[in-house]
Amino acid sequence: MDAYEKIINIADRNQIEIHEFDTRDRDGLAFCDVSGQMAVAIHPRVVRGEKAHAARVIGHEVGHCITGSFYAKKLTLPNIGQCERRASKWYICTAVKKEELQRALKESDDDYWGAAEALGVDIETIIEACDHYFDVDPAAIRARLGRKDR
Repeated sequence: MDAYEKIINIADRNQIEIHEFDTRDRDGLAFCDVSGQMAVAIHPRVVRGEKAHAARVIGHEVGHCITGSFYAKKLTLPNIGQCERRASKWYICTAVKKEELQRALKESDDDYWGAAEALGVDIETIIEACDHYFDVDPAAIRARLGRKDR
């Protein structure tokens, strides 16, 4: 089961609705209404794009729902950042287990792209997983890959 299927199954089990919706300049948004019903809105360009990227976007938004990391405009930037990090960490830990990452990197001779392909995730997921599990600086990985840091 790839990352996309894992995330969709988790959303289904937790009754988190996923809808295609024009989220303007954002790839996705997570919502929780007053009754506790949670939903994720994903931009059509993400839904129609690369499956590994869609898994990342949907997984991050489902991470907001699972961890309860919702925020409103009135929160301070540090609190918003904490909610974003919590949702991202949930996705990373759900999509890529440490042992799976170690095995994929070993089998691909430490080729990050090969590991991403083997695990069915995008390269940013691999970069963040390496940071999370092995404390490898994401900027160093991006430089090695010839990519600019975000």
